[in-house]
Amino acid sequence: MSETRLTVRVRPGAGRTLIKERKDGVLRMDVAAPPEKGKANKELVKYLAKLLGVPKSGVRVRSGERSRDKVVAVSGMDGKQVEKVIREAMGGKK
Repeated sequence: MSETRLTVRVRPGAGRTLIKERKDGVLRMDVAAPPEKGKANKELVKYLAKLLGVPKSGVRVRSGERSRDKVVAVSGMDGKQVEKVIREAMGGKK
């Protein structure tokens, strides 16, 4: 099974969860959960799983659990599939 890794910079405590932009290879996201007790990480995983159409167990924070900068692994999708869905979610922006 393939695994795709994403570098993500998270802004917790936002009004809603969404992908803001991609800059210098980093996906910048707002997360509508506070940065306490893993709530922002859980919201990030839930959002990405729903967006990508994979089970929540297929999305994991591989590093940066206590940081704004994270590496997220997505199982079951290749990099091209993941990139296509993310581009569409950002309205076609690269």
